[in-house]
Amino acid sequence: MKKLVLILLAGCSVTLPSRCLAKLGETEAQLDARFGKPFHTLDDGRRFYAVSENVQVVVRFQVRAAQAISVFEVYSKRDHSKMSLIELAHLLRLDGGITQWQPKAITYSGGGIIQWRSIDNKQTAYYNEISKTLVVATIDALKKDREKNGPAIGIFKEI
Repeated sequence: MKKLVLILLAGCSVTLPSRCLAKLGETEAQLDARFGKPFHTLDDGRRFYAVSENVQVVVRFQVRAAQAISVFEVYSKRDHSKMSLIELAHLLRLDGGITQWQPKAITYSGGGIIQWRSIDNKQTAYYNEISKTLVVATIDALKKDREKNGPAIGIFKEI
């Protein structure tokens, strides 16, 4: 499975236009310019964007240098169907400007979790086959989330 994911990440075909993707590190204004206003915003500041006909992303921001930038993104298909490995590879390749990801762990506990780390070790991603979501986040954001909300559960215990 790890070899298959690496092969797909290295040479996947384009299934989603690159302009449709949120990117870690973008500001609220940049995301609004790319997608238009979010179709929903929560009290905690998370924004829901329709990024294509069939993909949506929920973005969480963190204030850095007096500006809110995206640090945590959750992609899902609007019809709640499973993402293919090719779609996952494409999203990972285009999100955050990172072109190389390494599989970190593949675990199965009632369903599959596929996890990656960026080569520079600043971002992580995981796909949950049960919830059918791809989470892409900075390691820093995950650490701050753990400090705020207590010990992590599941695959991010070691972060």
